Amino acid sequence: RLQLVADQLIGDDSQEAAAMGFLTLGRRFLNNSHDIIDDRIDVTTRGLMGLTVTCARCHDHKYDPIPIEDYYSLYGVFASSREAKDGPSPLSLVDAEHPVEPVVFLRGQPGRRGAAVPRQFLGMLAGAARQPFQRGSGRLEMADAIASNDNPLTARVFVNRVWGKLFGSYLVDTPSDFGTRSPAPVLAGLLDDLTVDFIQHGWSLKWLVRELVLSATYRSASETGDAEGDVENRYYARMNRRRLDFEAMRDAMLLVSGQLQHQTIGGASVEITGLDSQPRRSLYGTIDRQNFPALFRAFDVASPDTHAPKRFETTVPQQALYLMNSPFAVACAQRLAQDVMSESEDRVARVLLLYRSILARDPDDAERQLALEFVRATTARMDAVQAWRQLSQVLLVSNEFFFLD
Repeated sequence: RLQLVADQLIGDDSQEAAAMGFLTLGRRFLNNSHDIIDDRIDVTTRGLMGLTVTCARCHDHKYDPIPIEDYYSLYGVFASSREAKDGPSPLSLVDAEHPVEPVVFLRGQPGRRGAAVPRQFLGMLAGAARQPFQRGSGRLEMADAIASNDNPLTARVFVNRVWGKLFGSYLVDTPSDFGTRSPAPVLAGLLDDLTVDFIQHGWSLKWLVRELVLSATYRSASETGDAEGDVENRYYARMNRRRLDFEAMRDAMLLVSGQLQHQTIGGASVEITGLDSQPRRSLYGTIDRQNFPALFRAFDVASPDTHAPKRFETTVPQQALYLMNSPFAVACAQRLAQDVMSESEDRVARVLLLYRSILARDPDDAERQLALEFVRATTARMDAVQAWRQLSQVLLVSNEFFFLD
């Protein structure tokens, strides 16, 4: 509700007005208002309800019961909202003084105006008792309908997104499309049960995360084994092996090297990609939508310009080259080397400290001997600090560090 209509729910001095960046920080499409509104409808309906409503911009949806009239009902809601020029947050929408009375654009062309339609919610969800919105643009009534306990989609979509983040795969594998063309979930009953419990616990994210991470499946290892015939682990007989995304990778490297500044909560965004990268959590990294850093692209960070159902996972040479050569990775390894060298004079103890700090375990005999031999051979060619720095970096770029088993 805050993401859609914070301007009507909070006071003038509330920082929660920034939630509306969900709508207002999208693409500008050369200031084409029709495309801007289409993008806002898309991110609202796919993002919150798993419905591809923008398929009905030019014609009735071919597969789901969303007629073109429903698209332009929502179009009228957003066309009746304008971006605030002042106030607590420049990101907010506010209702226009005179709401727009929408009409259908025939074949999606604004110059071909068809029948008038009221601003109202989607018929497939509102049912036969649907009434036109009465208050201003209708954004508040739309937000209430989306976030309603009676809406069969919103809570399910949210639960499915949280499940996918924690388990590495989704109960509904198309998290932004719960339509008739998406594959039916194998564990539909599980999604239903979690959704009902989620609603009964006041839509509490904290409750949901606790419920999932305390489950036997989440706490199992990825090597446990597959159920018979279930090589894709669709029934979750074991945990999925997961690779850290870019933000978690960067935070983990800062954490194990003792640099992560996690005491301060909130505040302005900081630069995390250049030479002046700040050691704050990647959550606070500045995102420049007009100049998206190549580093983010290399590590599959989702584009901030469009709705992204889920992240891609690629393995490309740029990732390894960054971890071997970037000043950030080198600085983390250097810090680890200096710490273990100051902690102990004994090489065996230093190897043990590095393994415990980076991989959270002790090395086996073969690993210990290999590490000692590496340090001995490398020290013959360069100073000891650089030798231990290289060993630290070898462990930091290992699969074991980047994959959760």
